[in-house]
Amino acid sequence: MNEDLTRHIRESAFQVTGLRVGYDVDEVDVFLDEVCAALDQGEDVTDLLERARFSPVKRKGYDRGQVDALLDRIAGRPTGRALKNTLDPSAPVVIESRGLLSRILRRVD
Repeated sequence: MNEDLTRHIRESAFQVTGLRVGYDVDEVDVFLDEVCAALDQGEDVTDLLERARFSPVKRKGYDRGQVDALLDRIAGRPTGRALKNTLDPSAPVVIESRGLLSRILRRVD
């Protein structure tokens, strides 16, 4: 079972973000190497997964949703219940884009 999981982790590839916020590539890669090493030793990785934190980067980061989905799969959770993986919990996940009329009228929703 762990061999299949570590192979899946090592074969995983993430889209690299362009203008969207993503996770720091090096931090994610190092973390996944640690997870694989722990699994190879037969260790429980639950605590390691719960402590996972990655710095948000504005360009050339791994897609957050894809990384979270992999971590959920490793933890045995259904995809969609993502872990809190960002160092800065106040970092925006979605940057709202307002239309010209809203900006002119300074409409606040």
